[in-house]
This record gives sequence, C-alpha cells and structure tokens, in this order.
Amino acid sequence: AEFSTQARDRIAVVGSPFIREGSVVLTHGRSKVVEALLLRAALVEKKRFRVMVLEGRPDAGGAKSARTYANAGIPATVVLDS
Repeated sequence: AEFSTQARDRIAVVGSPFIREGSVVLTHGRSKVVEALLLRAALVEKKRFRVMVLEGRPDAGGAKSARTYANAGIPATVVLDS
C-alpha cells in the first residue's frame, strides 16, 4: 500500500504541471491517481480550472469524484455517459 501511495504522489507531482490555468479537464469515473493530480494542481499549485466527470453506473464513481473536487473548491460537473 505504501508503494502505491508513493507512486500516486509522484505521478501527481509530475502530472500536475500539465493542468493549465482556466482549463477544463475531462475525466471518466473515479481514479485515486487522477484525484491526487487534480487536487495537487488546485490546492498546492493554486491553479484554477474546472472538471467534467463522466459518470458510469452503477458504482457512482464519477459522482463521488465530483464531490471530492467540489469539496476542494474545484468546480465539477457530472455528465452521465449513457
């Protein structure tokens, strides 16, 4: 588990510079790696951007991710993918 957490954090550090100020990021479902990257961009690097999350049922992963982003101050919109 520690190795996975370290890898996730490293990917967030390397990937967050690709998030540009004012951009719209499209994601699908829920990914801890993507969440870590976007949260780092918003909270550590203080970038402002929006997220569009495609929701695939039945697990509501996209809606859960959107709540995580919204709680961190990232505007997020959920779109059903069907």
